[in-house]
Amino acid sequence: MNLFVSKLSIRKAGNPTGKILYSRPCEFYDEKYEDEDYLEDDEVEIFEEDGEEEEYEDDDDDIMGILIDEFRDGRLRQGWGWEYDEYSLDLQDGVGSFRDKNGRIQPTKKWVCDFMHLYDKSQKKAVGRFRILSKLLDMENGDIVFVPNIPSEDMFSVATVDGGYEFALMEEYDEFGHIIHVRDVKEYYYGDDTLPKKLWSFPPAVVRIRKDEKFREFLEKSYFK
Repeated sequence: MNLFVSKLSIRKAGNPTGKILYSRPCEFYDEKYEDEDYLEDDEVEIFEEDGEEEEYEDDDDDIMGILIDEFRDGRLRQGWGWEYDEYSLDLQDGVGSFRDKNGRIQPTKKWVCDFMHLYDKSQKKAVGRFRILSKLLDMENGDIVFVPNIPSEDMFSVATVDGGYEFALMEEYDEFGHIIHVRDVKEYYYGDDTLPKKLWSFPPAVVRIRKDEKFREFLEKSYFK
């Protein structure tokens, strides 16, 4: 049983960067991309979440309320999941991802191109974002997901993975097509008798918890009862 954190956010925060995977990522791109350094830059991968937060255009409270309702109904959604015409950011194996000879999940060329097209980003930005989102594909039935600051800033939620990853847009809003199916959603206040907020230092939007002793103690004491 692995433990993960998945942040439920409506803001496009962070600026993750990855290395170049494809020498000519998209032949259908504008000429402005042909002169960008990212076509030749072979920078090593770094995964950081920094930069200014970008507000979503629609009403924040309405969107967050819908996302929380989706979560409580068993669909934990994640942003940066758009689909438009032939462009799709579906991460499923054989669609947006594949495993290389070392077993590592990699983005398909089409996924990289589609991300660059939909968000007007460089290949390094596309790969960096994929490295974060692809952690969703590591979640298996029975794994546990912690969701900070949901349903409110003084609370967190916990759920059990039940069915894994799916890609499907909501009717009301786009960009939240990534779904992890979950069950047994429970909500708790931060605190010494549960989990203090100071433990939640996980910059990426989706991450596996490595130093998980306190989280496992909490599960045995509170969640599994």
